[in-house]
Amino acid sequence: MASSLVLVVVATVLLSLAHLSAGSSRKLMELYIPPASEQLTYHQGSVLSGDIPVSILWYGKFTPSQKSIISDFLTSLTGAPTTPTPSQVSDEACSLGKSLTLTQIEQLAAPLGKKKGGIAVVLTDEDVAVEGFCRSRCGKHGPTPSGESTYIWVGNAATQCPGHCA
Repeated sequence: MASSLVLVVVATVLLSLAHLSAGSSRKLMELYIPPASEQLTYHQGSVLSGDIPVSILWYGKFTPSQKSIISDFLTSLTGAPTTPTPSQVSDEACSLGKSLTLTQIEQLAAPLGKKKGGIAVVLTDEDVAVEGFCRSRCGKHGPTPSGESTYIWVGNAATQCPGHCA
């Protein structure tokens, strides 16, 4: 008799749970509503769409795993089943030195951003100092000097300001 009662209670609980989960189609974002200060704001700028050529400049020495993580991340930003791998260039010798100005970052991006509407990504190694890095910025973006494409620069804060630019 006790086992029948347990069976009825378990069946009731399972049916209740099934009813609750089937009756509510809650979405993840309904569980958390960020305060206004944390919400993204659309500033009426253009929105990227379509096939956007991406080029990466690895300025300094990067490990294969660092390169793989960034490449995989960039490739994952599209839902297309066949996404072209971003073109990549390495400058391990740091041709402009290890202390760069923002103008030099734009110069590094210029040859990468030759494809109209493309994005040139400049990534600097942890031992490359860039004007204002860790003090007033962790990266920068803007149009390439030709105005045909956009560049993004992101520094590596691992040794210069750990935890600051994460």
